[in-house]
Amino acid sequence: HTDATGSKVINEKLSLLRAEAVSYYLLNKGVSKKQITVKSLSSEKPAVTGSNKTARTQNRRVALKLNNFNE
Repeated sequence: HTDATGSKVINEKLSLLRAEAVSYYLLNKGVSKKQITVKSLSSEKPAVTGSNKTARTQNRRVALKLNNFNE
């Protein structure tokens, strides 16, 4: 995820890079590649509304969803 500042193209790239960084970290910690799906949501689903510094900070994030954890 990203905040709403910047262009859509830049936010999509930043969001993808942020998600890939977490993916690489998890792979290096032993998580199976089959358990990881990288998805970029850019600024499409903000955690909070607003454009102040606090809101922008909260919207710059990575969300994890665990699936098939026992495989």
